[in-house]
Amino acid sequence: MTVGALKEIGKKLSKHWNFSEDPCMSGEWAIKSDNKTNVNNVTCASRGINCNIVSISLKGQSLVGILPPELVKLRYLENIDLARNLLSGPIPPEWGSMEHILNMYFFLYP
Repeated sequence: MTVGALKEIGKKLSKHWNFSEDPCMSGEWAIKSDNKTNVNNVTCASRGINCNIVSISLKGQSLVGILPPELVKLRYLENIDLARNLLSGPIPPEWGSMEHILNMYFFLYP
C-alpha cells in the first residue's frame, strides 16, 4: 500500500520516482542532492507488525499545483514538509481525517 500511495502522490506532483525498494523495508527512502536545501525523503516506522510512512519531506522541489489530497492514503503520517515549493490552494478537506499529523510545513521563501 505504501509504495502504491507514494507512486500516486509522485504522479500527482509530476515526480518520476523509482521505487525499486519499499521505503518501509529499509526505514527510509531518499533522493540524494548536492543542494542541501532540496530534500526528497520518506521516513518509516514500525508499529506492531506493520511498517508505516510517518514523514514525507519534499523541500525545494519546484512543485506546482494544488496540495495533493492523496497524502491521506498515508494513514500514519505525522510530518509533512512541502516548504519552498509553488503549491497553491487550501489544505484539502481529506487531510482532516489524518489523525496522526503533528507538523505541516508549507512556507515559501521569496
